[in-house]
Amino acid sequence: MNIEEYFNLIRDKFFDAYSIAKKAREQGYDPSEDVEISYSEDMADRVEKLLITVNPLIGEIGLSKKIKEIEKNFEPLSFSTVLEIADYVSSEVYRITKNKILSIELGLRAAFTYHTLGVVAASTEGIAKIEAKKRRDGKEYIAVYYSGPVRSAGGTPTAFSVIVADFLRRKFGYFPYDPTEEEVLRVITEVYEYKRAEHLQYTPKKEEVDFVVRRLPIEVTGPATIEEEVPAYKDLPRVETNKIRGGMVLVIAEGLCQKAGKLWKNLSKIAEKYGLSEWKWLGEFEEFKGKLYSLEESDNSIIKPNWKYLSQITAGRPVIALPSQKGGFRLRYGKSRTNGHAAASIHPATSILLFNFIAFGSQISIERPGKAAAVTFSDTIEPPVVRLKNGSVIRVSSENLAKKIVKKNMLDKILFLGDILISYGDIYHNKHPLVPAGYCEEWWVQEFIVKSMERVDGFRVEFNYNKPLELQDIEGIENLSKYLKIKRERLEKLMRYPLKYKPTFKEAIKISKILDVPLHPLYTFFWKNISGEDFKKLFEYIKKEAKISYSDENFLIKIAKRIEIKYNREIKEILEEILVPHVLKNDNIVIKYPYSAALLVQLGFLEKDPVIKRDGLETVQTVSILKIRDKAGTYIGARLGRPEKAKIREMKGSPMVLFPVGKEEGGRLRNLIETSNYGKVTFDLKTYYCEKCKKLTPYTRCMYCGSKTVLLRKNGLLHQKYEINVKEYLEIAARNLGISALPKIIKGPKDLSSKNRHPERIEKGILRAKYNLFVFRDGTIRFDAIEVPITYFKPKDLVYTSIEKLRELGYDKDIYGNPLEREDQILELKPQDVILPTIGPLRKGGKIRRDGFLKSLINATKFVDELLEKFYKLPKYYNVKKPEDLLGHLIIAIAPHTSAGVVGRIIGFSRTQALLMHPMMHAGIRRNCDGDEGGIILLLDALINFSVEYLPQKTGGSMDAPLVVTLRLKGMEVDDEVQDFDTYWFYPLDFYESTLKYVPPDNVKIEKLKNRLGKDEYTNWGFLHDIDSISKVGNKVSAYKTLKTMLDKLKYQLTIGEIVKASDISVVAKLVINHHFAMDVKGNLRKFSQQEFRCTKCNAKYRRIPLSGRCEKCGGRLTFTVHYGTVTKYLEPSILLASKVNLDKYTVSVLESLKNKVNMTFGAIKKVSNKNIADFLFNNKK
Repeated sequence: MNIEEYFNLIRDKFFDAYSIAKKAREQGYDPSEDVEISYSEDMADRVEKLLITVNPLIGEIGLSKKIKEIEKNFEPLSFSTVLEIADYVSSEVYRITKNKILSIELGLRAAFTYHTLGVVAASTEGIAKIEAKKRRDGKEYIAVYYSGPVRSAGGTPTAFSVIVADFLRRKFGYFPYDPTEEEVLRVITEVYEYKRAEHLQYTPKKEEVDFVVRRLPIEVTGPATIEEEVPAYKDLPRVETNKIRGGMVLVIAEGLCQKAGKLWKNLSKIAEKYGLSEWKWLGEFEEFKGKLYSLEESDNSIIKPNWKYLSQITAGRPVIALPSQKGGFRLRYGKSRTNGHAAASIHPATSILLFNFIAFGSQISIERPGKAAAVTFSDTIEPPVVRLKNGSVIRVSSENLAKKIVKKNMLDKILFLGDILISYGDIYHNKHPLVPAGYCEEWWVQEFIVKSMERVDGFRVEFNYNKPLELQDIEGIENLSKYLKIKRERLEKLMRYPLKYKPTFKEAIKISKILDVPLHPLYTFFWKNISGEDFKKLFEYIKKEAKISYSDENFLIKIAKRIEIKYNREIKEILEEILVPHVLKNDNIVIKYPYSAALLVQLGFLEKDPVIKRDGLETVQTVSILKIRDKAGTYIGARLGRPEKAKIREMKGSPMVLFPVGKEEGGRLRNLIETSNYGKVTFDLKTYYCEKCKKLTPYTRCMYCGSKTVLLRKNGLLHQKYEINVKEYLEIAARNLGISALPKIIKGPKDLSSKNRHPERIEKGILRAKYNLFVFRDGTIRFDAIEVPITYFKPKDLVYTSIEKLRELGYDKDIYGNPLEREDQILELKPQDVILPTIGPLRKGGKIRRDGFLKSLINATKFVDELLEKFYKLPKYYNVKKPEDLLGHLIIAIAPHTSAGVVGRIIGFSRTQALLMHPMMHAGIRRNCDGDEGGIILLLDALINFSVEYLPQKTGGSMDAPLVVTLRLKGMEVDDEVQDFDTYWFYPLDFYESTLKYVPPDNVKIEKLKNRLGKDEYTNWGFLHDIDSISKVGNKVSAYKTLKTMLDKLKYQLTIGEIVKASDISVVAKLVINHHFAMDVKGNLRKFSQQEFRCTKCNAKYRRIPLSGRCEKCGGRLTFTVHYGTVTKYLEPSILLASKVNLDKYTVSVLESLKNKVNMTFGAIKKVSNKNIADFLFNNKK
């Protein structure tokens, strides 16, 4: 199946479902008689359809056609194209309406929507309004009111929207904004007040904010987004609110202050053409920032430890490695089948040794290159190294060995966590300097090949990085075979499969001695971990004390079969530092072959004394008989962030139907069945009138007779309060469905928050309740999972997908062109195919089940089928009896901050909790894979049940709603982060050499997707590192989710801090106390004094207790909403922990101060009932 056939297949299947949905909708039971989700086949179409939801006028000006026209003359998504779109839309709107402000507004929204790919809600929800306001001289200027959802646009489009607004201001003759001193100071104040209440990705200095605001020709303002008032500069005449304007802060801080340099770099080329030369101050601002931060600048040639990833540490989530600590994760550049786009791969054994706290899909916060990554596994990278309790040091090269070590309680210390595999594309995207790579097989094999070409006539390899190593054209290998006296077949394996086939020690020696190639990394030790002095101590001790057994065979060098030295603690520690595998036997340290032979070679057979240099690596070069590369490279710190997740989405209260249950009538469970016991209940709902039954109803068809109803309007509103007989409605709904017994619980919201208060048909709620399903606010059933990229897969990665079915889905050949016949063949994923998780709970907080996610998904198909058959009287569509029946069906993928989805096709399931999709698919919903969650909806569920009438009437109400869906992905029309994804199968030799020089990532030439847009963008993305099976290898459920109490989680957090060499229990304890426990106690103590009181019967809340002491609504008992235990739960354990791990005096004094405040509020602190941390940490070590 070629790519065009593939896209046509998706398109045809989409329209099959669309036609069924239209038939259902035409029956008139839903808010609209047409499907309410628009579809688009390109970005221009998507932009137009999204804007039509804001103002139908856009549909009259031919915007989609015009965008395509503009893109022929200007580079797509360039600043010029964005400005041309703004110019066109504003002119057309003004031609029709003669309204300047509306013209500026729609011109700005159109430009902003295009710049954000017609996906996110920033242009529709992030701009609240535009107004003309008065300057101090009475002339008019333009003010743009930004709201919270503007964040979804990203920094550059957000900042450029202000420039677009200025372009339109000039076009329509308005004057520039003239900020007052108080207005400037108000903005500065709000930035820091917002930072205190919310999160800012970039917090500018006050001098930066002052510089920017004073030069803005547009007032950047907005509605209040946080209830807190600013502490100063209130009641300003031109600022309508005293509360914090979050949208304004985001535009100023994360937009203009952060992106000024990038803006001017691109704008300067076109500024004069578009009359925007006055924005040259952006360039001046970058110079100003340079001077402002000059004292903080550091030499980029030395990358310093970065502690930022530990700033948001929480209890129970382990610190895996401190910044840049020896023994942490070793940075390895490269691609697996499931990394890149902000995902990183580690060895599966590492997760087991960390007591299963890391699972496939877990988020880890990392020291570099970005903020975080989703974890995947690869078993071809460097494994962890551990010290066992018997003193032995071993490489834990398999998951099974790791399980054995943990199960038998053999683990004493993790000396090295193994590799973390990070793609060049992620380094490039984050603009992080290249840092030294540790010597690895893919580096060695290229040095081997290059040296072979230099030394051996007729031997030739033309490296083609767009092909895997195994397909490289190799000439004259028989000549090399004769030269090295190594069999041809063996050489081919070493060159084509360097990760699978490693040279024996003798082969490695031959290659290094004869060709002058550095020693193979398998036999190279981590010399840079030690000092030159320590190297000399080791050298001299072995020379003096060692008993060395040599092989008697004739070879190029002497082969040490065994080295035995008397136990010495300092020497053992040095051996552990350089990660030499060894055992303790009869009070002796024993190093066995091949590591004994490798060590002696690197010690130069102890024949000449070392010259002490800066570190062990430089010192070993003075004695080794072979070249030795640095195997340590760069260490990266990490901590566990959010654990992996896959589950059906539940809103607050877990509603199953968008029909109100009443504020009290539904009871504690918000159950519509309980509401029905009240008979008639008054609700505020959309109002229709049945002329036949003479009754008010909230539906377009009468619940009693099925006739079409008439929409009523009262005082300009389409909703009003009137009585509904809920019991009768439920009985009629059951009759319509042909069922005799209603579910015991049908949960709904207390009331509706949509603009017109239009409820769902109750029949839908009955069927969802039958299958234990929950409804999202737009009427659909949502499923969420951690997003993980995948470019290639094997049939054995999937469960419930046969090879025959894969062929049927278009996967008939593997990446080598061979017919698909075996489960271990590698296939390239098609761009809109998705692999769904199976593991998950059936509901929030429920037990994690092997097929929990899958069961909920199958139940959703049964709900849709039963809805079609029993309610709409149409044939079933899915007919799913087993998981295999879902294969080939379509879903909509969508992210929470967007208003557009992408159509995808299910091709299988993995035994994980991850939503596995192609990087382009993730980018299509404006996501990367740094721990973000993505959502999916069954296509037909969305087409039938989605309605804008259900969406909340609030800022951001249309976010996370599939207003438009994309039928075909294009590389140019998705989030541009994916364009930085590198597409080589392996990295060139000069790349590894460049890492040693700390050069910027764009100094090396590696092909990226952006170089292939429009040609071969869907295929041949490449990878080097593999894993046997995604479903069968690696931990799938984090221990964070299976351990029941926070104290249990904390126990392991501290234990990991103790057993991992790159961590430190004292540092971890201090971080947990200062960044979580102490802040928790302070916050809850404050909340206790400000709390509300809650009725235990009807849930009513009171700011102050009524004089009667009882609930005024139902007479129920009132209780605290913040309790003593909530305030103090972490205080006593923190104090005990601080004393046991000898924390610094400051941390201990902070806790004592908190204890005094708690005692003043409650009296002497009570003893905690739980085992204290000291008990379970120090007396019950694992």
